[in-house]
This record gives sequence, C-alpha cells and structure tokens, in this order.
Amino acid sequence: MDGVRLLTCTLTVLAVTVAIDRLRWSKLDAIPTVGPSGHLSSYYGVAKFILHAKSMIQEGYERYKDGFFKVPTMNRWVVVITGPRLLEELRKIPDERLSFDHAMQDLLQVRYTFGIEAQEHPYHVQVIRDHLKRNLTELFPGVFEEIRLALDDVIPFQETGK
Repeated sequence: MDGVRLLTCTLTVLAVTVAIDRLRWSKLDAIPTVGPSGHLSSYYGVAKFILHAKSMIQEGYERYKDGFFKVPTMNRWVVVITGPRLLEELRKIPDERLSFDHAMQDLLQVRYTFGIEAQEHPYHVQVIRDHLKRNLTELFPGVFEEIRLALDDVIPFQETGK
C-alpha cells in the first residue's frame, strides 16, 4: 500500500509541476522558437545555445527578419527582436514600463552575485564614473581600440556596403 501511495504522490507532484510550468510559459507559446521548444527537449536547446549561441541567433534572425523569436536559456526564454520597426517600438517604451537596470539586475542575478547592498544602493556606479572622468584621456585610446577590435570580430566589415 505504501508503494502505491508513494507512486500516487509522485505522479501528483509531477502533474502539478508540469501544469504550473505550462501556465508560466504559455504566454510565450505564440512566439516562434529557434531550437527545440518542448517541455523536456528545450533543455537540449539550452545545451545547443550554450555551445552555438551565435549561430542560433543568426538562424533566428534569418528566419524571422522584421519579427521576433525566442531561444532557450537555463531558466527562461530570451525573446530577440529584429527589424527596425520593432526596435523603434521598443526604444519608445518609457523606462517606467521597461527598465534596462531591472532587466540587467534580473539577468545577472545581482542580488546573489554582488549582494543586496549593490542592488539597492549602487554606489559602485558613481565610483567607476568618477574614476573614468579623472582618467578618461589616458583610458580612451585603449577602450576605443578594444571596442573596435570586438566589433570587427562580431560585425565584420564588408566591401559590398551591406
């Protein structure tokens, strides 16, 4: 009898977990997916994204130009917006409704990686800003060169002008 009860409890917990998970992600079902999007198969997509993020983003961009798509990460779906019209709409959303700071705090899990103090009282931003202001003339050439090299790697220059 105990084995049957344990099996029943296990199946009930599993069913409730799947139901909660479906409700949590159902708002994203209408968004096209790059990679597997099943309940369990999306974890294969996570592994693929960790190893081949650039090619998956490129694939999504080519398949859903002027639209949007989602890619899986370990604990969420990331929605990628493409095309000038949607990017302009996103740009016009006021900070009160869509905050870059809050998004970065959530993405980087600042509360756990840097501590609650850094999230609630971001004193480090002013410290870095002051240091940069004092040393900008010395630092700028090196920072500029790093940015240029990084952009050349990510967005290579094409002679065709495309």
